[in-house]
Amino acid sequence: MKIIIVQSRACFGGAEHVGVMLANGLAEHHEVLLATNMHVEISFSVSKRVRICNIFPKEHHNIHKWLSAIQQLRQLFVQEKPDVAIGILSTCSFICKVAGVGLGIPVVATEHDAFERPESAPMSRGNAFSKFWLNRLFDVVTVLTEADKQVIENRLRRVVVMPNPLSLQPATMEGPNELKDAEGNSFAKKPIVLAAGRLGPWHYKGFDVLLEAWAKVLSRCKGNIQAEGWRLCIAGKDEAGGLSHLLLMVREKGLDDSVSFLGFRKDMVRLYQEASVFALSSRYEGFGLVLVEAMSQGCACVSTDYKGRQKEIFGDTECGLLCPPEDAEALAEALQSVMTDATLRHRLQKNAIERSRFFMPLHIVKLWEQLLSEVVAARKK
Repeated sequence: MKIIIVQSRACFGGAEHVGVMLANGLAEHHEVLLATNMHVEISFSVSKRVRICNIFPKEHHNIHKWLSAIQQLRQLFVQEKPDVAIGILSTCSFICKVAGVGLGIPVVATEHDAFERPESAPMSRGNAFSKFWLNRLFDVVTVLTEADKQVIENRLRRVVVMPNPLSLQPATMEGPNELKDAEGNSFAKKPIVLAAGRLGPWHYKGFDVLLEAWAKVLSRCKGNIQAEGWRLCIAGKDEAGGLSHLLLMVREKGLDDSVSFLGFRKDMVRLYQEASVFALSSRYEGFGLVLVEAMSQGCACVSTDYKGRQKEIFGDTECGLLCPPEDAEALAEALQSVMTDATLRHRLQKNAIERSRFFMPLHIVKLWEQLLSEVVAARKK
């Protein structure tokens, strides 16, 4: 098959990273073109088998940017005659559909967040229109969880669950403090609770709830935490004053000595390897790829569970503790449990590594190949 994957950039975002991983995996057996913006840094590793095409202008004016992208993408469609196109996120999925009008190219749209929102973080009208109405245009829409499929399935042509692939090679754990990476290099866990995510959308990421929970843990176990050197580290790019807001919370709660903001990091693998615990505190998540990444490097995970979506990641395996979103007390209790009970922590770490193997790219790419073959065959009938 000849496949064109369209995404707005090849850096930063989790969905964009998934798009690159998908391109790399499919390129092993198919001809793959990655249509993206080559005027910005390409920070993800793109396979030499993947052809990269630029469809975006240098200008940042949104209207001109997307109109130009549609024009360039249509020219690419006419020239390359792909069997199928995949849009990463809603806007790129939509421009695939517009650019391909009259060309008979099936388009698979990918959704990377939840079709539901809590009352504290309502979905915008534009987002709701895209999810529940524009998605009707596409041959297939992929979602990340069975929970989302149940929400949207009856309103669209076809909905398929397609979990995000894991970009990291899972570690091996031969004993409580005997971990090795994929190359066989040993690494040791430190008394670190790690969280990760962009700081601009701190409310959606629940970093305020995490800081409140951390304050509770600190007040109850201050002696042990200080003696063992536990710290909360939050990695993520600062946006829209998010860091300033969170730093103010840290100062107000007296957490300066036990909380660090690490900024945007390119060495997330090392951070996962050093952290004993990973905390996902989001008010809602479509999936939580960082959770799978942390699991793969032997973190005992504590996660909020938005209507069963993160529970699906853990599956039937005891590889982490779940708690309700926006419940600082429940989050604090879960963190306290894994921080103070070494036996529980080590058991969760070992099970997390094993469960993460379900999300290896080879497995996910095979699911994609089956889906794309079905889409292409259906269009040719």
